[in-house]
Parts: sequence; structure tokens; C-alpha cells
Amino acid sequence: MAGFVGGATTGQAAGQQPANAANGIMGVETGVTATSGLGFTSAIICSSNLPDKIAIAVDTQMDDGSSNTGQVRGQLQTAPNPDTAATGATSYGETGTNQYLLCKNM
Repeated sequence: MAGFVGGATTGQAAGQQPANAANGIMGVETGVTATSGLGFTSAIICSSNLPDKIAIAVDTQMDDGSSNTGQVRGQLQTAPNPDTAATGATSYGETGTNQYLLCKNM
């Protein structure tokens, strides 16, 4: 609502998380627990529904290319816009149909 991210600033849509280019949602998570946060213990920013090629490219260019270590971590999605899991995927799988939730610590 402060204008940092494009989208509605009034009405019911103003209270929803912003969408990304892959029709997923972006969000920030704090108070990460042992059952969420992909192994991070700090605040994280996440983006969901990213196709495998995009997730792999982002992690490779910004970090170490590994889905369960480093500053960027990925979670294989079994449904759209999932909650964050306790740990990341063991590795990325480029199948052309996999989608990932990517998170980065802040």
C-alpha cells in the first residue's frame, strides 16, 4: 500500500500479496520456525509458481545453484502457492513441468 510494489492500493485486492510474472505470489516471512522457512533462520522473501528453468537460472545466477543450500533455496511445488517447508528440495529437476517456490534470506 506504500507503493513499493505495483498493484491495488484500495479495496479487498489491496490486502492481498502481490503477484509475480509466473502468476504466483510474492511474500515476506518472519519468525521462521523449525517447520517452515526452507532452513533459514532469518526473514525471507519468497516467490511461488516459478517454472523449473527460471528457478534454476535464478539460483545459479544469484547463488550456488543448489536448491537446499546458500542464500537462495527452492522447494518443489506439489500445488500452486504452497506454504514454505522446513527444508528445500534435494536438487532441482528440469522436467519442463516442475514448479518451484524460491526464497532468499534478507
